[in-house]
Amino acid sequence: MGRASGSRLVIGVVDGSPEYELDDVSGADPRFHDMPEDEPMRYLLTVFTDPDRSDDADPGAWRAYDQALTAAGVLVGGNRLAHPATATTVRLEEGRRLVQDGPFADSREQLGGYVVVDVASLDEALEWAARCPAASFGTIEVRPIMAAALPAR
Repeated sequence: MGRASGSRLVIGVVDGSPEYELDDVSGADPRFHDMPEDEPMRYLLTVFTDPDRSDDADPGAWRAYDQALTAAGVLVGGNRLAHPATATTVRLEEGRRLVQDGPFADSREQLGGYVVVDVASLDEALEWAARCPAASFGTIEVRPIMAAALPAR
C-alpha cells in the first residue's frame, strides 16, 4: 500500500462502489502498522519456473545465494516447492468445496518457490531478485508484504 498525504484512497471496488476507503491517508490505515519510511520492509520474491527446467540452477549457486542473503542479514525465510503436479486446488462454489488435482494456473511457468527478504527499499529487493539463480531461466516476481495488524492471541 503506497503512502499518500491528505488524499482519498480507495481499496477495492465492488459493483462500482468503494469497498473500503480512507478520506485522509496521512494517518495510518487501522488495519496496518504505520511503518516509518526509513525502516526495512519485507518483500516476497516468488520464483516462477518451467517445472521441467527447475533443476537448471546449480545447487552450489543456490547455496551461495542463501549464504549471501544470510550474511547480509536480509533473509527472513524461503522454500522450494514440490512439482506442480503434486498441487491440489480448492475453491468454493455455491458453498460447496471443490477440490481439483493440479496447479491453479495451467501455464508453462509455475510457482516453484519463494524467498522473503527484509530490506530498506524496493531497489534492494530487486537487486536480490536479480541475484537469484532462477532469474537466469525463470521469472522472479517481487511484492511488498503488507504488515497487517493481527489481533493478539
